Amino acid sequence: MTPYLAGLISEDQPEQILKTMTSNCETPYLLWDNTTRAELIEFLDQRIASKSPFNLDSIEFSFSSHSSELVVGGIFIRIYNDQPTFKIQDPKRFVVDILDYLKQYNSPCLRDSEVRNLVIILTSLYNVVQNNQGTALQCIGHFRFIFAFLAMDAYESIQAKTLSVIALLARNQECVNDIAASGVLASLLLVLYSLPNHRMVALDCLHSLVTSSAIVKDLISKGSLPYLIDIVMNSKNLEIRVRAAELLGRLMEDKVSGPRVKLLLLQMLPSAICDGFLESPQTTINIIQTNQENPEMIWNDNDRLHLSTVIANHCKRQHLNQRQNPDVVCQMPDIKVVSAGNSNELIVGDVYLRLYNQNPAWSLRKPVKFLGDLLDTFLKLMSKPHESALEAVGKALTNVLTYNPGLVSEVPSMGHLPKMFSTWKVPNQLVSFHTFRVLDLIFANESCVDSLNRSRVDCIVPMKNAMCAHSELITVGCDSLSKLSEFKVDNLIKQALECDFINYLLKLLGDSLLQCENPARTKAIIVKTLKNLAASPFNGAAVAAILDRSSIWPSFREQNHDLFITSGSSPAYLTGGPATAGYLTQGSKPMPTAPPPVEKDDIE
Repeated sequence: MTPYLAGLISEDQPEQILKTMTSNCETPYLLWDNTTRAELIEFLDQRIASKSPFNLDSIEFSFSSHSSELVVGGIFIRIYNDQPTFKIQDPKRFVVDILDYLKQYNSPCLRDSEVRNLVIILTSLYNVVQNNQGTALQCIGHFRFIFAFLAMDAYESIQAKTLSVIALLARNQECVNDIAASGVLASLLLVLYSLPNHRMVALDCLHSLVTSSAIVKDLISKGSLPYLIDIVMNSKNLEIRVRAAELLGRLMEDKVSGPRVKLLLLQMLPSAICDGFLESPQTTINIIQTNQENPEMIWNDNDRLHLSTVIANHCKRQHLNQRQNPDVVCQMPDIKVVSAGNSNELIVGDVYLRLYNQNPAWSLRKPVKFLGDLLDTFLKLMSKPHESALEAVGKALTNVLTYNPGLVSEVPSMGHLPKMFSTWKVPNQLVSFHTFRVLDLIFANESCVDSLNRSRVDCIVPMKNAMCAHSELITVGCDSLSKLSEFKVDNLIKQALECDFINYLLKLLGDSLLQCENPARTKAIIVKTLKNLAASPFNGAAVAAILDRSSIWPSFREQNHDLFITSGSSPAYLTGGPATAGYLTQGSKPMPTAPPPVEKDDIE
């Protein structure tokens, strides 16, 4: 009889036993048909006919139909795999029996029958864990020998089935923690590279495993990043490339090792691509396949070919080394993207300033970070001016605040404003010009002006000194001061009084200002500024007193100069805007200098 039938007898269920033994049945516990009944009856008839005494323990009997079946823990494995949802009486015990059976296969050389048995027993392990909650925990402590099946390079079917089992077990966090402690990840990375037909399952395994920071750290040292980049760059399967990109994004999200992963990837890929792995892997793969030249990325055929070739060769060498020594610590390839190394490009905050200044309306991925990096760079250049760099950075700083007006409110919290005034190198005309252009935008924002007021930084003296040193900057300086005066800030008006700035402005009113492009407009701005300062509820009376004593002021006090104040044409550094919005950067159409032609009808 079979263990299952014997169990029914022990449970004292005669009706059930008779019903089962007189019918055909094929379940994971019982394979019973006309042949098995006939063989059992024949055996019993022979034993009865012999009438000789016999020892029950010495009886050897088996059913012919069972001889080709693999039975583990009293369960027919083939039949169970055909009926994976069949209710197992003790599924946890069954998992233990399967693991005990698997431990006997520790040889790298197997017969065909052993390979077949291994595949179907691994399939049954998958099925019992898949259909019986809580059974995955029985595999804890056994992952070293489970992962060892991945090293059977001669038997792809075993490796593939093992990958499926690991992918299933990795859904359980306790199993993930035990895998992290087992030090077995090298074998998984080896098949990720060597089994392209099963790469998606390997990637699924890794996706589940990277919930552990310990595993992420181990994956870095085991060379996972080059393998994944190789898939992204060289795989022919789009779905697999996207899955690998998603995994790179997951690695960068790790709280412990994520920043290190990002730094390592930046050695090989542009920042925009690395960020794209986090934000939109599908789109990023499409971008990698096309040429790009925009403010945040220069990427072309040379870059693609260079990276694809270098990473493919590196992974080939790495795979050979790991097969010989799975514990070897892998290094990143020595590689730099061709375009990113172009010494002619000035890059600040991962943005190519040349391209950004040509297209200032570009939608930045990280505008706040870019602004902060620009301000840091601008302050350094204020201390040690470099003409071409200062021109590019100053232009970009003005552009980013002009085309992203909401960013101006972020400036106070960054802490750059006080440093800007204390670092201001007045003798350098270019430094002063770009500083005024930036201040023109900052002084139009109340939070920025309030921040300056609270910081008690002396900002009026550097402005006056710059205008005195460079008369060609009087107009741009007056523009900035006019914006500042709108808020009538007491501390700043006090600074203007202390450095005799009011009399300086009056002196400019009495001058011809021929050095200015539009003297009338400049004087109108000065008049408006002085009136704003005099209207302050705090120190305005002191300003008004100075104006009253002036012999110049009466000529301007009662006049309405608003008609002289115009926005002017767009400054030269803003005319390189995008073609799609070029009309936003053009000045007003000039007035005709000659009368219109006389029409023929008018003569008649």
